[in-house]
Amino acid sequence: MAATPNIYVIVVDGGGTTLGSACQMPELWYRLNSEKRGRFFRCGLACMPSVTNTNHVSIVTGVYATAHGITGDAFWSRETRGSMQMDDPSLIEVDTIFSRLNDLPGRVSAALFGKSKLSMLFAGGQGNSAPSIIWGDRQSEPKRGQPMPLPGSDERTIDQVIRTIAEHRPIYTVVNLGDVDRFSHAFGPESTQARSAVTKVDGLLSRLIDFLHGLASWNNTVVIVTADHGIEPTTAAGAARARTVNFEQDLQQRGIRGLAVVTDGGVASAYIEAGPSPLEELVHEQAELLKVARAVALSDRGIAEALYRIPNPVDPSPFTVLDAAHPDWKLSNPRAGELFLVARKGTVLTRDANPLGIHGGPAERAISVAMFGGYGGLKAWSIDDTTVVNAPDLGMTARWLLGLREPRFVSGSPVPHKLCGRVLKEAFVE
Repeated sequence: MAATPNIYVIVVDGGGTTLGSACQMPELWYRLNSEKRGRFFRCGLACMPSVTNTNHVSIVTGVYATAHGITGDAFWSRETRGSMQMDDPSLIEVDTIFSRLNDLPGRVSAALFGKSKLSMLFAGGQGNSAPSIIWGDRQSEPKRGQPMPLPGSDERTIDQVIRTIAEHRPIYTVVNLGDVDRFSHAFGPESTQARSAVTKVDGLLSRLIDFLHGLASWNNTVVIVTADHGIEPTTAAGAARARTVNFEQDLQQRGIRGLAVVTDGGVASAYIEAGPSPLEELVHEQAELLKVARAVALSDRGIAEALYRIPNPVDPSPFTVLDAAHPDWKLSNPRAGELFLVARKGTVLTRDANPLGIHGGPAERAISVAMFGGYGGLKAWSIDDTTVVNAPDLGMTARWLLGLREPRFVSGSPVPHKLCGRVLKEAFVE
């Protein structure tokens, strides 16, 4: 292998497989087809749930949510007796690449986020340290009386990325571009506004690639462009509103108490309110409560699946358990709840919101991954239509290229291999 490269990971939030479309991103594809080295992976998969926080943490740790603990954008805490946003860095249970680079002298890392909540999540705490440089686009946060997003965040973010690289030369840089996600939620992923955001980000990616090509370090550079999830429209043609399911309200109407519910668009988690934290075994009363709640969920035509995180002794079919039904999701961290719900396509699991575009479920997992650059360790440019790439694979590949050890929990113990991604050696020479 060649010397340690500079790595730039660019995440188009909500971009899904848009990166793989020459029609939607002609400028990016013009640049990619001009590259001499690298590989385009068409068959990528976001982690479950297919949301921003979960997948960004998987990308910068190299592990799945069972290990790193960021099981969505929010969770219900037994300690505080309430719902909490997953923007606290102490919630990340595995060491990040940023932390490992901070252990090495002279290794600068950068994290530049169009979604400023990510700058809070990666700010460092309880076993992890922050990147050398961290920035979030505060201007993109919604203001009171401003329900719809304003354009410009992606352009501000790319400006910041180019300034940061020019001034600090980081060896590892992670970027989030948030406008495609914002406009897809607000207006629907097939709307004029969302398509305009895609066109805008296409030009900005081209601008960034041109800038990187112009650096003296290009021959030691690996660029990874991907998405953290896709977005599905919530309304059929001609429909004014999406179908919504308020599972918490359904439970209350049936007199079922003792469960808290947190929704995440296409998925939701139900938590037993009483008991130890973390809850690792069900007593009889808890098992019965969850069995009844699962029956309520499946009685609604908008819910496709309702799965126990812990095997339920009073409902013992193995296919009712999250890990057995979907072993590839690797989502059985206690923060995922005791009952995990998956909506049918076109249904929103929510208390009150009615977005025109959602994600969170398996239908929004499909992504694409472009890995290219002047780095001598990359193979000649090709398009790969068969290799499946998962979001944690990008983190494990970055660790390998940077010469970092495999992931460990913040407690110091190694993360089991089955919960880690793999190195994408298909893109590199032996």
